[in-house]
Amino acid sequence: FFLCLIYFRVEKKRRATILVYNIDEQAEQAIGQFYEAFTPMMSCEGSWHVSSRTRAVSRKYNAGAENTVERYKVKMRMKTPRYLQTNVQVPTLPVGQQTLYFFPDGVYVYSRREMERIPYGSISISQHNQRFIEHEHIPKDGQVVGSTWQYVNKSGGPDKRFNRNRKLPVMLYSVLTIQSTSGLAARIQFSSPGAAQALADTFPYYKEAYFLTPANPYGPDA
Repeated sequence: FFLCLIYFRVEKKRRATILVYNIDEQAEQAIGQFYEAFTPMMSCEGSWHVSSRTRAVSRKYNAGAENTVERYKVKMRMKTPRYLQTNVQVPTLPVGQQTLYFFPDGVYVYSRREMERIPYGSISISQHNQRFIEHEHIPKDGQVVGSTWQYVNKSGGPDKRFNRNRKLPVMLYSVLTIQSTSGLAARIQFSSPGAAQALADTFPYYKEAYFLTPANPYGPDA
């Protein structure tokens, strides 16, 4: 499938890592299809890392939402880690204090002080579309599927006790969930419905092809 050669070079001021992939024609096609599945997410106007999700104390003061979400704007792009030289450009996604790099042989999780490689055999990826009450800017590629009020009464209408009661759009967003057996858990919203579907559909086939290949230098239990 492909061979991965890693060299470490210690310098006076920093340690530079060189990561070289010797990719044959079959591997190049598989990697290309896998990376192409990230394109719809990179093209989204809006994307957010969902850092927490809790049950709403009162739906009346949360626009009728059952859950409250804390999220931060992020951007998926093609990028390599700092101080690493490689012959591939990889999809990169920041999630809180960590950054995920989707290399051909696994997800490399970078934090401030350490790096962890998680093989794809230990990872699961899923996507679903979810209704979301948007309080911020409405992305152009988003789909409005309804509306509600910032403060709602029992019937779902506006609570007239509040003078400044905004009407809020209900959007349909794509939600990507990435989990691993080692504890990685990331949830990302994308403004375009179904944006993460291609990745969720492609990933099982890419993972299977990678682990069935004898040329895998790490082995399925790495």
